[in-house]
Amino acid sequence: ENSIRKMSPNSAFIETLTSTEMGFKDGDIKTAKFSRPSAILIDKNNDLIISDSDNALVRAITSHEINQEIPRKTIESSLLQTLIEDKNLRWCYQPSDRLRDIAGTFGEIRGQIKQDASDESAWFHNGIDIPGYYGEKAYFVKKEKILSPKAVSNFATLRESLKTSHSTYIHVKLGRDANDKPFMDERFEFMLDENGKPTDLRITRGTVFDEGELIGSLNEMNHVHLSVGKSYVTINPLKFFTFPKLTDTVPPIIEKVFFFDESWNPIKQSDLRGKLRIVVSAFDKIDTNPERRKLGIYFAGYQLIRNQIVLIDRSRNIVFDTLPPANTVGLIYAPGSQSGAEGETKFNYIITNEIGNDGKVNEGFINVDSLENGSYTLRIQVGDVFGNVTLKEIRFLKK
Repeated sequence: ENSIRKMSPNSAFIETLTSTEMGFKDGDIKTAKFSRPSAILIDKNNDLIISDSDNALVRAITSHEINQEIPRKTIESSLLQTLIEDKNLRWCYQPSDRLRDIAGTFGEIRGQIKQDASDESAWFHNGIDIPGYYGEKAYFVKKEKILSPKAVSNFATLRESLKTSHSTYIHVKLGRDANDKPFMDERFEFMLDENGKPTDLRITRGTVFDEGELIGSLNEMNHVHLSVGKSYVTINPLKFFTFPKLTDTVPPIIEKVFFFDESWNPIKQSDLRGKLRIVVSAFDKIDTNPERRKLGIYFAGYQLIRNQIVLIDRSRNIVFDTLPPANTVGLIYAPGSQSGAEGETKFNYIITNEIGNDGKVNEGFINVDSLENGSYTLRIQVGDVFGNVTLKEIRFLKK
């Protein structure tokens, strides 16, 4: 669906010219990535011109030398603007302006990071969770258009979902009520068994749903997972959109700060030396949360201060504006981090690591041995999308 392929009358084979992965990558044709290429033509120079729809680009495959590649960050900025044209969203329930709770935030860990293990059992939460009750009707938060021929996924499972041009709605019985009775809406094209029970669902590409139209009813997960993104860019809904009456006056909570050396051996605060990793155990809450709930934070980082002068400012090393690459979860969350349906929720952020401008996560340290002797202050900072910030200062002596 996202690759460019070549057919020749002189060959029985179809040649795949580009990567088959969805996303964006410029340069060498064999590794180039596209997102929903929708039209092609050959120009007078015999170059292949391609409409790369979800990347909002017209691109060329050419035999001529090209001296410039488009940086990934440039495309991210362009896609972001198309995603946030309308910043005011309604709630996905009725009444649309009644305040609702948030049960999960963008960028949280799901699964668990274990010591001396790969992070394959952990992943990033790529949206927000809006709680409801089983069978409650769910509605589109804004005008949506279906662009994929495979917009419906995981039908009749707990992860049933619908992908639109900009959004994904998960944990919803699409087009039907809690008893699996289809709504009277021909846009939901059900396949039925001999007893009239839905077995699958198709929604035709090009179908449009208006804001506030019925999408379905909640399944046993009892919440709508709302994700907003296009191509490979997934954005933080709480950062870029406004929901009716949603406020937060509760600052994040720093539970504990840990220090480790380069090999992940624990270091006491009284004996900081060498290349230092800083891990902060922290969580957030919003005004509507029950006491037991822990949410992930929006940003975290640190400053190194001496004599009231900031020597190192990494106060926003980790910022969840867009979703980091899936394989970097173990670079943001330290061992012991976990979140899910069972067990204690624990967010341990490696705040010496940095999410760079290129979207990649870079490993970082404080080299204590390179500091001059004297007294220093580490100022730990964590914050939420509503502007609440919590600081914790730790003083240490370099001898």
